[in-house]
Amino acid sequence: MTLTCKVGTHYRLVKGLLDLGVLRRDIFLLYDPIDILIQFAGLKDLDEFKEKWFNAVKMIGIEESLITKIMTFITIFGSPSIAEEPFAFIFLGTQIQDL
Repeated sequence: MTLTCKVGTHYRLVKGLLDLGVLRRDIFLLYDPIDILIQFAGLKDLDEFKEKWFNAVKMIGIEESLITKIMTFITIFGSPSIAEEPFAFIFLGTQIQDL
């Protein structure tokens, strides 16, 4: 199995994520159809995630359309009795290789 993204795409996306301040340990390279998974822990609320992370991530490589698909899973607890911190995952589909 190999990454199906266009050569160099995953490198440019990972570099963009690191430039945003995403920790290397929270970035995972996967296989088709989703090539990159990013984990965000310790979020305060949905607005923080959207403004600080989601909007910035979707802008990485926008000129070259490096990201072709974004899927997001968010868990934010509304009850103060739950001790878990909110977290989110973003799955990125990237440009496929030219064959």
